[in-house]
Amino acid sequence: MNEGSPPEEARAVVRLSYGPGIVPTGDATAQRALALRDAGVLTGTAPWPEAALEALAHTRLHPPAPVLSWATSHAVGPLREAVRRTGTLSVTGAWICGSGLASVVPDATTAGQEAAAGLAR
Repeated sequence: MNEGSPPEEARAVVRLSYGPGIVPTGDATAQRALALRDAGVLTGTAPWPEAALEALAHTRLHPPAPVLSWATSHAVGPLREAVRRTGTLSVTGAWICGSGLASVVPDATTAGQEAAAGLAR
């Protein structure tokens, strides 16, 4: 950027996910308002102005049910311990920690840190 020139506009792509019944169906104006409000909340600049929204897409996802049932969750501890004993293996993913970003991201972060620590040895 040259001195005295206006700052470049920031661009962001925000993916919003909602559970059933939250997004108003058939009302594009209400959908846009919801997206602008929530994007602003997530970025700390609520609400975003109408001009900030260049495109809006709606995709219905059918995520799998959580893999870990009460019965299978008891197998995770021993499996993780067996993996740790190898000293060279990390495991992660919905098959071992349950589905959803709130489960998978922290688990993947831990697995990555364990793998990096193993490489540093």
